[in-house]
Amino acid sequence: MPAKDQTLWKRLIPPWRLFLPMILLGVVGVVTLSSISPAALVRKQLFWHLLGLSAYFTMLVLPSESWRKLTLPLYLLSLLLLVAVDIAGVTTMGAQRRISLGVFQIQPSEFAKIALVLASAWVIEREKKPYNFVTLFKPLAVLAPPFLLTAAQPDLGTALVMMGIVGAMVLHRSVRPRTALTLLTVFLLCIPVIWNSNLVLKEYQKDRIRAVLNPEKDPLNKGYHIIQSKIAIGSGRIWGKGYGHGSQSRLNFLPEKCTDFVFAVFAEEWGFVGSVLLLLLYAFFIWQAYSVARYARDSFSCLVGVGLATMLMLHFFINVGMTMGLLPVVGVPLSLVSYGGSSLVVTYTAVGILSNIWKERGPL
Repeated sequence: MPAKDQTLWKRLIPPWRLFLPMILLGVVGVVTLSSISPAALVRKQLFWHLLGLSAYFTMLVLPSESWRKLTLPLYLLSLLLLVAVDIAGVTTMGAQRRISLGVFQIQPSEFAKIALVLASAWVIEREKKPYNFVTLFKPLAVLAPPFLLTAAQPDLGTALVMMGIVGAMVLHRSVRPRTALTLLTVFLLCIPVIWNSNLVLKEYQKDRIRAVLNPEKDPLNKGYHIIQSKIAIGSGRIWGKGYGHGSQSRLNFLPEKCTDFVFAVFAEEWGFVGSVLLLLLYAFFIWQAYSVARYARDSFSCLVGVGLATMLMLHFFINVGMTMGLLPVVGVPLSLVSYGGSSLVVTYTAVGILSNIWKERGPL
C-alpha cells in the first residue's frame, strides 16, 4: 500500500476517548426513541446518524489548516442562512427556525455554532493581552450578528448557548479582573431593566422562568411541561419501569418526548441507576472534549477545542437542567440523544473536529 494511503487510513482511526462515548450516546438515543416512536421516525434518526458519522470522518481527515481558510466563508454563509430563515423560514410551534429543503428541513442556528466557534477563535487568538473594555469589542462583534438573528426567530436557548461559547473562549484567553468585575456588576444592575422590558424577554419567556420557581401555580398550562417531566423522572424510581414501559411517555402525558424531554423518557424507563450511568457517560465525554483544548498544538486549535467542548457542555447542562425543573424550558436538545437532524450532524461535526485536534497532537 502506498505511503499516502497508509497515512489516510491512519487518520481515519478515531481516538477512542471521544469516539466511544459518542457512539454509546448515539445508541442510547436510538434505543430510547425506538421505545416511544414509530418505526419511520427511528429510521429518519438512523439516517441522520449515518450522515453525522460521514461528517465526523470528513472532519477527522480534513487538515486543520483548512479550517482557517474556511472560517470567513463559513461564518458569512451561516449569517446568510440565518437571514434566509427570517425571510422564508418554516414556522413551527410559534417559532421560525428552519428552512425547508423539500425532503427535510434544516435549522441554520445549529450550524451557525460551528462557524461562530471558528470565527471567534480566529479573532481571539490574535489578542495577546488580557481583554479590556476596548478589545472586547472584537469578539462581541463576531457574536452579535448570529446572536441577534437567532434570538429574533425567537430561539433564546440557542442564542444563550452562542453567548456561553464565546464567553468561555474569551475567559480562556483571559480578561482583566477589573473589566470582568465591572461587566458582572453592570449585568446584575440591569436585571430589573431586562425583566421589565419586553425588548429582551417576551412575556412567554418570563412565564417559563416563573414556572421554574412555582410550576404548580399553573399546572395545566405554563407549568405543565416541568410537572410532567418531574413526574416521569420520579416514577422511574431506582431501577426504572423497563424498556417501552414508561407510562408518562407512552400515554402522551409528557410533551416533546422525542426532543426536549427525551431525558425524562430515559429516566422513567431506566430509573435512577440508568440516569446516573448516562450522566457519568456525558461527564466523561465532556471531560475528554475539554482535554482536547489542553493538549492542542496551537492557540487556534486550543480555542476551537474550548468553544466546541463548551457547546457540548451547555447542551447537556441546559437540557438536563430544564428536564429536572432546575432551569426554564428553552428548547435546547440533548446532544446525540434527542431527535433532530441538524443537531445530530452538528454534534458529530464538532466531535470530528475535536478528534482531529486530538490526533494532530499525538498520543497523550
